[in-house]
Amino acid sequence: MNRIIINAIIIIIIAVLSSSKYVVDFVAIKGGLPDLALIFTVYTGLFQSAYSGMIFGFIVGLALDIMLFYPLLGLNTFVYTMIGYLCFLPNKMFEVENTLLSSLVILIYFFIRTVLYFVLSILVGEDFTKPVLIELIYTILLSFPIFLFYIKIYKSTISRKKNV
Repeated sequence: MNRIIINAIIIIIIAVLSSSKYVVDFVAIKGGLPDLALIFTVYTGLFQSAYSGMIFGFIVGLALDIMLFYPLLGLNTFVYTMIGYLCFLPNKMFEVENTLLSSLVILIYFFIRTVLYFVLSILVGEDFTKPVLIELIYTILLSFPIFLFYIKIYKSTISRKKNV
């Protein structure tokens, strides 16, 4: 129950921060914004389960589609659902507590997200213009404190997984 409440609060915060023009203008660096939805979706999938990551990705993607008025409703929903589902792969390969490996995972999923956006944008005829390099650096840098936040919250879950 606590996880559901924490995830709901995180989704609301992401949706509000992403849709607030003042926050976006204040935080943006040359048009690039950190992808909070990606970071939280990946960490939810890593620290909880692929199913939790998929559900989290679906809800946060749908919230972003609705709040940001994207011309193609469902693009974010599809992309973040796929990212959340694919989070089972690194969870089986390495220990979640490693900060550098978690940043590498964020980097890999950032590229997967970018390729998905690019391909889907071409298929539907949308223009894909994003400052990808700035977003990448910004997302990686912001993933460190968020990772520490997740470690603190889900430490008991991680220790239970090791003991099993």
